[in-house]
Amino acid sequence: MDTAPDRLLTLGEFSHLTRISTRTLRHLDEQGVLPATRVDDWTGFRHYSADLLAVAVRIRELRAAGLADAELARAAPALDDPGTVRHLLDARREALVAEAERLSARLRLVEALLADPPWTRPRTPVTVRTAPARIDVSLRRTVPDYADEPRLWQRLHAALPTSGASLVEPRVRTTTFHDESYVDRDPDLEVGYAVTERFTETGELRCVSTPRRTVATAVVHGPDLTAALGDVGRWMTAEGFRMDEPPYLVHLVGPDAVDPAGRITELCVPVATAAPAPRP
Repeated sequence: MDTAPDRLLTLGEFSHLTRISTRTLRHLDEQGVLPATRVDDWTGFRHYSADLLAVAVRIRELRAAGLADAELARAAPALDDPGTVRHLLDARREALVAEAERLSARLRLVEALLADPPWTRPRTPVTVRTAPARIDVSLRRTVPDYADEPRLWQRLHAALPTSGASLVEPRVRTTTFHDESYVDRDPDLEVGYAVTERFTETGELRCVSTPRRTVATAVVHGPDLTAALGDVGRWMTAEGFRMDEPPYLVHLVGPDAVDPAGRITELCVPVATAAPAPRP
């Protein structure tokens, strides 16, 4: 004798049993995350099989863990599979670890700003000088972020022994910013050492000549250049100069100092006399 099929649960019943609001259940149905078992053609009322109760609770927990509806919708046919859920959770854990590291870095910055507010710091002295002509052995690449500069130094150091370049002593280390302005991502950076004479380029290392030029300079202690850049900008406007080329850095200590607070950097901004401002 055939048995009657199990009764489907109403939307309200399913909401109570899964602790998911009816509004959210409608949303999950529309997004393809948790489709209703049947939707009445005339009334639009949704009904759910009891087999979906466990899946619904699993979806609620995954959403609470931060998984996006689009991601859940793609995996919807297999959300009752423990292996699929574990894969989703492993990926979410990796994302949360990365996010925690970013938040930790921001917290350290907030604490540093509270301990040493920038608005209470004395202005950085700015001087103007003529930087002599220079020949460098350098490595130039576009990197994902300015913070990826150490990777360029590592590659440069790995290639130096076979380059044939003779470094100036004491060593002069520079970082040059080649973009026309500050960029939010993919900066064009060049790192290098001054050398005693030209050499034959090999591999990814370049032999670069820089002419003599006038630069406004400020010595920065620590990794943050922001205040010094502002001080150079104020000096330029007060003294009638304009930026002639993007800034570059001369590393007096670092940039690979173990403690970033121990870095000492000469910020160099190539400048030229600005045209007189138009009269109002």
